[in-house]
Amino acid sequence: MAPTTRPRIKRPKNNVVYTDPKFARRIVEYFGPSGFCLDPCKGLGAFYDSLPEPKDWCEIEQGRDFLTYKPTQKIDWVVTNPPWSAKEYRPIARRCFELADNVVFLVRLHNGLGTTARHNDYRQYGHRLKEIIILPWEGSGFPPEGFALAAMHWSKGWTGDCKVTYWIGEHDQSQRLGHAPQIGKVLGNKFNSGNKSDGKHYYRELQPGLHSGASLYHGDCLEVLPTLEDNTVGMIATDGPYFIDGMGDDWSHTTLRKKEAKAKVIGGMPVGMKFDPEQGKKLQEFYERAFSICIPKSKPGSYLLSFSQPRLTHRMATAAENAGYEIRDILVWQHSGGQGKAFTQDHFVRRMNLPADEKEALLASLDNRKTPQLRPEFETIVLAQKPKEGTFVNNWEKWGTGLVKLDFPGKSQPTTIFRFPKPRSRGKLGQHFTIKPVELMCSLIEIFSSPGDLVLDPFNGTGSTGEAAIRSGRRYVGIEKEPEYFATSENRLQSLYPLL
Repeated sequence: MAPTTRPRIKRPKNNVVYTDPKFARRIVEYFGPSGFCLDPCKGLGAFYDSLPEPKDWCEIEQGRDFLTYKPTQKIDWVVTNPPWSAKEYRPIARRCFELADNVVFLVRLHNGLGTTARHNDYRQYGHRLKEIIILPWEGSGFPPEGFALAAMHWSKGWTGDCKVTYWIGEHDQSQRLGHAPQIGKVLGNKFNSGNKSDGKHYYRELQPGLHSGASLYHGDCLEVLPTLEDNTVGMIATDGPYFIDGMGDDWSHTTLRKKEAKAKVIGGMPVGMKFDPEQGKKLQEFYERAFSICIPKSKPGSYLLSFSQPRLTHRMATAAENAGYEIRDILVWQHSGGQGKAFTQDHFVRRMNLPADEKEALLASLDNRKTPQLRPEFETIVLAQKPKEGTFVNNWEKWGTGLVKLDFPGKSQPTTIFRFPKPRSRGKLGQHFTIKPVELMCSLIEIFSSPGDLVLDPFNGTGSTGEAAIRSGRRYVGIEKEPEYFATSENRLQSLYPLL
């Protein structure tokens, strides 16, 4: 018969705890302390080792008592795991609020907020709670408890609301405990809307403990991309212009649509069928510029997936390689839904200045032959990777990128061929020429990124990548210069997620 009482959990003493260094580093990286930093309860150095210079430490077990510590300069940040017992916690906390402008504690939630006295302690020194992050016990280094674990940030002079967010970890979705968790953060304050771009920010809690956000920018990606922070993007997935003849040097679909409205041919050929080697070279130059701006924004080891027409794949790959990416593979989207683009030459022959019998003889010799364009059934996807730092494991430990997920419950391991039908109609998604199915984009995002990662699409279009990113538990930034596509994508996200 099973026991009716729960076994007791052996916990360390309240004031003797071990913090996992990777767990501590993630917290430090999230809050980004600057100026003079102090860890008043250093212990084995999990937080202290991750703090930027200049910094100092105290540890009573090593003869440096924080309660008698006299700083030689103003303290900008305190980041630590203080003692959790009520007797020891309060004097440490009060001293931190007295000395520092910003205080970050890794504690049980009730340690920081459990009593009125706790609130009075920080309010007395002009601090207010700026953010609370609810953390999982897994990976922290502590035995799990029934109480909530949290990273809490108090800031002196803060007058805004307190934001409550959640730690996004691999354990939440894939049970891969080997990966150090990441922290979820609502987008918006990390990207300025300078130049010609307007920021629109969306947010939704997709499931308990998992937050995700999306930002749309209306502007030229070559102008917006430089405003993003370096080493923050976990994956780039994009389907930019392939250069259909008639788009113009600004790669504008608007220019193309004006010509298409007049006739279904451009330059004497059906839309999209005119070949010019110089266009391919211009395409490569354009993407090389864009990818050169993208690569510093990406985390080391992260992936770039860029769709292409088969005949332009080498141009796309070369552009990525010249920008600094490493080409890993060429993937295939098999859609089996392309239109036949080949056409006969009969109409040219009939306009030729030849006798009727010679025309008929020439037509007979042609035997209904057509231009060399077989009905397309696939598009290529260039798979490129930003060079990793060290080995795959080294890079994964530091950045959480570089390794891919190939095992999914109830599914066979993915290959280089992805079979998804084309969307049946454009409908309310507007008149975009190359809409991608959300299911395809979800598959790619789930393989080449991790939950909580930031997915970037510099050619947002109507927002298929954005919807897929959010549905897959990732964050998203999309950039779109065409007003019609931007409006469509904005409405699409707004219908899915409440507007912040």
